[in-house]
Amino acid sequence: MPLNRNPNTMSVDISGNRIIGSIPRYMPKFFPHITCLNLSINSLDGVIPSSIGDLVELYELDLSHNKLSGEVPTGLFTNLSHLFVLNLSNNSLHGEVLERNLNLGDKGRLQLDNNYFTGKIIDTIPWSILQLLDISNNFFTGSIPCWISNITTSFEPVGSLLFLDISKNSFSGPIPSCLISQSLEHLHLGSNKFTGSIPNSFGTLKNVLTLDIGNNYLSHMIPKFLGELSSLRILLLGKNNFSGSIPKQLCRLTNASLIDLSNNFLSGSIPRCLQNIKGQVTKLSCTPGIYMVMIEMVVFHLTIIRVL
Repeated sequence: MPLNRNPNTMSVDISGNRIIGSIPRYMPKFFPHITCLNLSINSLDGVIPSSIGDLVELYELDLSHNKLSGEVPTGLFTNLSHLFVLNLSNNSLHGEVLERNLNLGDKGRLQLDNNYFTGKIIDTIPWSILQLLDISNNFFTGSIPCWISNITTSFEPVGSLLFLDISKNSFSGPIPSCLISQSLEHLHLGSNKFTGSIPNSFGTLKNVLTLDIGNNYLSHMIPKFLGELSSLRILLLGKNNFSGSIPKQLCRLTNASLIDLSNNFLSGSIPRCLQNIKGQVTKLSCTPGIYMVMIEMVVFHLTIIRVL
């Protein structure tokens, strides 16, 4: 990657090409005042040079969709106080990256998904405001600290958490009741090892559009208050240990496009009122133990043990 010194350059974007090789170690020498660096969607390999942490005016750093490996330099989380966006997703990075003291500025969008990161999430609050956090498809363990949602309760909605994806990891224990935010629109907790029941506090997620808690070890009955989440478009509860009947309150999810209750221990019959969501039933296909109801653009995927 040939570079020439240019102290006046504020933004470099070479994303979406076929650039190979490693990231130059002397990037701060070439672009000392750069605020935006986008090297995503290329074939860059090797490690992230620690000198990136010297780009102290950096506001956005996107290294996603490459072939980068090794650990993330500490300076990316401690030196870049102006950093608003950090995207390292879809690489081969590893290490206990979220157990460090982190600094992502006043607001933050952090994407670490689809890597090989391990360890737990730090217990202290590393950000004053966080809008987006995606750490899905890694190897994180432990429980979820309350600061992930608590940081949004004392600030204006414009700076609050909108998107949280911690799916496809190994988080365990009960889903914390403090994991709520009035502004949250997309909550992905699926494919972990969560146990217990759905917290009653989830009934306050009035703006949530996507709620994915499928493929865990959750049990007890499906709570009726889920039917009060009127903004909900996608509800994924499949592959858990829920029991009892399907609550009729789910019929109130008139905006839903996908409801997945499959592979649980639900009993009884399918509430007839489900057909009132988004029009009339156009197709009903049944296989042993599986009932799939397609209502225009709506798909209900249910595993039912019928009581005769």
